[in-house]
Amino acid sequence: MPKFPNYTANVPESLHPLNPKHYLLLAYWVFFRPSHLTGYLYQSNPEVYQMGGWRGLMRSWGVRAHRHLYLMGVVCTIISLLLASSLLFFYSLGTAQGHTASINVVTVTPDGRYSISASAGGLRNAGSLKVWDIQRGALVNTLAGQKNAIFTAVVTPDGKRVVSGAGDSTVFVWDLEKGKKLHRLKGHGRWVNSVAVTPDGKLAISASADTTLKVWDIDAGKKLRTLEGHTREVNGVVAVSDTVAISGSDDGLVKVWDVNTGAVLHSLPGHKAAVKKVVGIPGGNRVISASADGTLKVWDWQRGALIFTLSGHEDGINDVVVTADGQTAVSASADGTLKVWDLTGGGLRQTLTGHGGWVNAVAVTPDGKFAVSGSSDHSVKVWDLATGALLHSQNGHTDRVRSVAVTPDGKIAVSGAGDRFPKLWDIASGKEVRLKTARNTLALAVVGFNFFSVACLLILILIV
Repeated sequence: MPKFPNYTANVPESLHPLNPKHYLLLAYWVFFRPSHLTGYLYQSNPEVYQMGGWRGLMRSWGVRAHRHLYLMGVVCTIISLLLASSLLFFYSLGTAQGHTASINVVTVTPDGRYSISASAGGLRNAGSLKVWDIQRGALVNTLAGQKNAIFTAVVTPDGKRVVSGAGDSTVFVWDLEKGKKLHRLKGHGRWVNSVAVTPDGKLAISASADTTLKVWDIDAGKKLRTLEGHTREVNGVVAVSDTVAISGSDDGLVKVWDVNTGAVLHSLPGHKAAVKKVVGIPGGNRVISASADGTLKVWDWQRGALIFTLSGHEDGINDVVVTADGQTAVSASADGTLKVWDLTGGGLRQTLTGHGGWVNAVAVTPDGKFAVSGSSDHSVKVWDLATGALLHSQNGHTDRVRSVAVTPDGKIAVSGAGDRFPKLWDIASGKEVRLKTARNTLALAVVGFNFFSVACLLILILIV
């Protein structure tokens, strides 16, 4: 604190709004020598000082000492507003860099340029999508609007839009290039668990806990039809062609739909518990379903026939993925293991052990050589599918990993967990590829927020 004069009876004749020292002097008077402030006002014009009400206020403006004091109050108020705005700016900048709740889904655009993460609800119970530039490690856009947790997000084949489904029963279509909402699609009666987009990018099919699926025109943003037939919550859907979609439900059934007419082409029984996910197998007319009964089933969806059942897990299956050549499937289970399956003959190739908790998600590289898994033990692991060897174990998350994805070039894995940021991993080395720009921006925001917090506190001291 600067050294102030040791006043006894006299105070300055007039403070000046352009003198920074006078603001410190005024603060000193307010908190430590209020009698000096009273003396300042009195000696400037005793008659006006003793006046009250509106008349006294108007007369005081004609007194230079009073007028300067009022101007100093205006200056302090303006500075306070500017500082408060700066404080809000840095706060918003910092919070925007990461999600405010758990990340439920991560995915990658077809060109490998962007990663997209979708979160559960935060303080206001609203989820959001964030678009990240993988090369720059920077946040590109935040897509907000759905009023509850986002459970699913899929990028259209052209990479220009993303379709998301949420706990508020809505489906949103977003423009990735412009970072804005195109359509808000309403019609479901309960939350949306899964969304699929047809290969031509024209239709979206959403699967909901209300037991129905809905077909949407992505460009027009309107509902075309409702697919009814399941009796319980629908968990997953895949579009195997521009006209056919396949769904799996808690009723244990796999259904094949004609999306143009809404007709059920086949209803496939066989699972003894909920069907959690269905995935198309490239190169033909087959689809694989994963169930809470611990089995996978491979179906001929054109004939509506079961080809074979894959058994071996000791608990429910949370995720399954198929290699690009359609010959291998990798399943992730609540029993803590992954299993590598031969889809040509239906045999078990490898059991991948090493996780210390549920394995919630799995992805494979485009060449089919490696698998990336995410677990409730907070880790992400990279596996050699040919040998079953664990290549890398990545432990950067502080909460359970819910989703993983791999870039189209097979070099980078993306994972989402209960912490704020998705993480990028170099598959070859196992090292984290940090979101440098986003992290640096967050650090700048923290410094700026702290600086302006102190500045705001000092200014408040002057004007309170």
